[in-house]
Amino acid sequence: APELRTLSHVRTLLTLPPESFAELLKDMRESPAVSGLVSRSAARILQKAERERSGVISTAQSHTHFLDSARMARVLGRSTVDLSILKREPTSVYLILPSDRLEAYARWLRIMIACSLLAIARSRGQPKERVLFLLDEFAHLGKMHPVQRDIGLAGGFGVTFWLIVQDLSQLRSTYGDTWPTFLANADVLQAFGTNDWDTAEYLSKMTGDATIFVRTQNQSRGLSRGKQSQRQEGTALSVSERNRRLLLPDEVRRLGRDTELLFVKGGSPLLTFRTNYREDAEFLGRSDPNPLYQPVTAPQIVV
Repeated sequence: APELRTLSHVRTLLTLPPESFAELLKDMRESPAVSGLVSRSAARILQKAERERSGVISTAQSHTHFLDSARMARVLGRSTVDLSILKREPTSVYLILPSDRLEAYARWLRIMIACSLLAIARSRGQPKERVLFLLDEFAHLGKMHPVQRDIGLAGGFGVTFWLIVQDLSQLRSTYGDTWPTFLANADVLQAFGTNDWDTAEYLSKMTGDATIFVRTQNQSRGLSRGKQSQRQEGTALSVSERNRRLLLPDEVRRLGRDTELLFVKGGSPLLTFRTNYREDAEFLGRSDPNPLYQPVTAPQIVV
């Protein structure tokens, strides 16, 4: 029945008592649905040794544990939006989890993002405006294979990713040796408030080397002895070229809170001023008051 085609019902089936689950596999084995796919799925489970089968079911139960939440059940119980609309019409969708529930329900966020990407990829053509996926605390959401896969292909179906992480160590911890993929496919990289040493070292390398001129001055003094003793003094001045990082790691870490490094693909690194949307005249009034900060009085502009 259509009303049973939900992840919550999948969770119900996975947690059936052993006898009921065996009956379920038997019914699936005899089903001709989906050109025999249901039957073959049941056969693969039944063909496994008892110990391996138990491990597979246990893993499935572990990864669907978050579905026991009543709130998750309500959210996933029915669909209220066609995600392909993201490509057809200007639409904003906000997926928000409290920080204390981020680890427990990150799977839900990953599912929603994966489904959104799939819906967009299946819709033919290019959107009038590119679809932006703004993913804050990206590394804390866990490994997202669809994002990792599509980061280099997203431009083909009109998607832009804006990924935010605290430091590169987080990205390395979540994605292992493949973490540089995200930076290699980035058209723009913004960096500010860097405290992590490894991140500072990486950013320092990205700034490249600069040629500096070093002026060296040597002075010599001498006294000749004899019938006519003489005092001798000399000065030698030399200029040499040396390579130096444009910004050293410790200089990256000491950048002010209102300063950011900006790397735009194909361009030189930029040291820019970071605009505060709550104080900048161009952005004032374009957002609701931020409850985490005191209200800001709009500056008086005289023309």
